[in-house]
Amino acid sequence: MPYGYKTINQQASTSAQLNLSVAKLSFKSVLAINKDTALKLNTHSIFSSYMGYLKRDRCAFVTFNEESARRYMYKPKLLAYSLYNNIEFYALILRLNHMSSVSDFTMEKLVEGIILPYANVTDFFNEVLIKEKLPINRNMEYVQNDVMLTQK
Repeated sequence: MPYGYKTINQQASTSAQLNLSVAKLSFKSVLAINKDTALKLNTHSIFSSYMGYLKRDRCAFVTFNEESARRYMYKPKLLAYSLYNNIEFYALILRLNHMSSVSDFTMEKLVEGIILPYANVTDFFNEVLIKEKLPINRNMEYVQNDVMLTQK
């Protein structure tokens, strides 16, 4: 079995704080609305390429008792905050469990169990950010140049 099994309480007790955000972990593009307005959009998650490895080697299958499931149903941001002290992590939790919205985060699925990253997954994210530093910096320069061009 690829996952270590834990209860939600065991996972929470071993969690560490992550300093991550969707914006930090995404490549961006600029959409020019008019000559005075441009939007920066997150267009590609950096971790898309790493999801298989993350799921295989850095996650646990976690079951919830009914009380915990009731507390977190439809609230993956609350769960992300409780476990990682970072609500931005909810998107990864949904993605790891093939859920497209909070409406998929049901009591039944939580009681059956979901996949959650280990508390020490910070090391993994730091490795990826170091490896992807050059493409991230290039994308930031590209976006900044595009924003300046739209404002001329």
